[in-house]
Amino acid sequence: MNFLYLDIPLNLKYTYDMGAAKIFGQLGPYIGIALKGSYDIDGGNSGDYSIGNDEANDDLKRTDIGMGFGGGLQFNKITVGISYSLSLVNTTPTASGDDYVSKNTVLAVSLGYKFK
Repeated sequence: MNFLYLDIPLNLKYTYDMGAAKIFGQLGPYIGIALKGSYDIDGGNSGDYSIGNDEANDDLKRTDIGMGFGGGLQFNKITVGISYSLSLVNTTPTASGDDYVSKNTVLAVSLGYKFK
């Protein structure tokens, strides 16, 4: 299964200056918007998921809401970080009687350069 989301985070960041480097931590909510979903099962069965909030007809909810946290180090103009985000909602519409729960998780590693 492959899903493509546009995630929009709203993070609070705290930075502590340690002299030669700065350490930072960040925490905050995010909203995710499902753009596309597809599946490819061994044996040739493949297709696209239907995206929306109609419990009877859609496979994937359009909106995901969750929390993220992370941290990292900044050395001069180079920044290295790691973050983890966890969905707080079931991203699968639950038609009558279904007990299936699906939640997104994201582990991200970043490397950045500050031009200023």
